[in-house]
Amino acid sequence: MLSPPELSIAVATLRGYDRLTRLLRSIEAHTLVDYEVVIVDSGSQPRGYTTPMNQALRAARGKFLLALNDDIEVSE
Repeated sequence: MLSPPELSIAVATLRGYDRLTRLLRSIEAHTLVDYEVVIVDSGSQPRGYTTPMNQALRAARGKFLLALNDDIEVSE
């Protein structure tokens, strides 16, 4: 079994595929520690923000947790 990553990045989205692509590229470019990204998509059933975010945070395995919206880009 793999050891847990240093950082878990939790993202809740509602069909935000275009936004997720930009977010994931920015995470890859600017994250210098071992990390995982946990994405929960509400699909066609809007469930607000907290339900999918809580699902993502529960699935996270990292030592540190970071909750991000799907419409941001990580920078230096």
